[in-house]
Amino acid sequence: GALENMADGVMSFFLEPAKGIVEDPGVLGFSRGVAKGSKALLESTISSTFDAVGKVTGSISKGVAVLSMDDEFIQRNRQTNKEKPKHIGEGLFSGAKSVGMGLVGGISGIITDPIKGAQKEGVGGFFKGTAKGLLGVVAKPTAGVINATSQTLKSVGTTATLVLADSVIGTQKVRPPRYIPVKAGCLPLYDYSLSLGSHLLSMKHINEALMGVMVTNKSVADAKLSTYASPRVIQMDLKSPTKNKKDIEKQLPHAVMITESRVLVQHLVEDGSWKPVADVKLDRIKGLLAGGLKGQSGIWAVQIEAQRGKPATVWCSGQDEAEKLKALITRLTTGP
Repeated sequence: GALENMADGVMSFFLEPAKGIVEDPGVLGFSRGVAKGSKALLESTISSTFDAVGKVTGSISKGVAVLSMDDEFIQRNRQTNKEKPKHIGEGLFSGAKSVGMGLVGGISGIITDPIKGAQKEGVGGFFKGTAKGLLGVVAKPTAGVINATSQTLKSVGTTATLVLADSVIGTQKVRPPRYIPVKAGCLPLYDYSLSLGSHLLSMKHINEALMGVMVTNKSVADAKLSTYASPRVIQMDLKSPTKNKKDIEKQLPHAVMITESRVLVQHLVEDGSWKPVADVKLDRIKGLLAGGLKGQSGIWAVQIEAQRGKPATVWCSGQDEAEKLKALITRLTTGP
């Protein structure tokens, strides 16, 4: 019920900040948790309050409808009252329908009720019908207006749930959260590469200073798909008989993140997530190689050779991008 829903919101308000710190240690994780908990509390408070008040006014509407002594109108009023609008537009439409039903029923009852009474019970029935019609002309429109209020109040609650709940269908983030350095004196301009790198590190629970990030094949991503979600083009390409996963991987965005102690590489996969490719400690990097594939001048790669294991390959969109990536890793891992 309403109290249970509100209790869930209060619980979320206190639990979400704690979950945020566990998932992403630091101020950013805590802030996300506070925002999520506050949103849940606001949604549950609004929806519970308006739904409860809507039910009270609905009960009043049922009581007023009984005064009309019209069984058909009473049944229709109850049926309308059972409906729960999905959003405020539907609530207003349902309310307008209830008002119209009350007005039409009240006005027509003045004429039809005496006639029906006379047909059933003669003169006595005529006077009973007249009294019933006079009651109905007041009770029916009043019940309709109260029912309209009830439906509108319910719709405000459901609209709050629709707008604020996390389960809203069709919404998704369009970019990673803004990267804000620890010692930033002011809010920096949005940088996609740094923001993505910071987001990917937080997803792996790595709490290290971010020294630099480079996203390769980004021009391909910008032209074909969102680099954060909705990789529809990749899914289509994977179904093509002329392409295989290895060929497609060479054209996908690769994120290279350099922290104070390691170099991490991930690439975008067909479900929209980022797949780890390598995690190499700085003191274990043996060398860097940049080169192109034979017969495919547009596809270059940088290989990060470690003291142990296979080299990590970062695919690039061309020679310039590969050379820039090699220079960035060299500068940040070996110093001036």
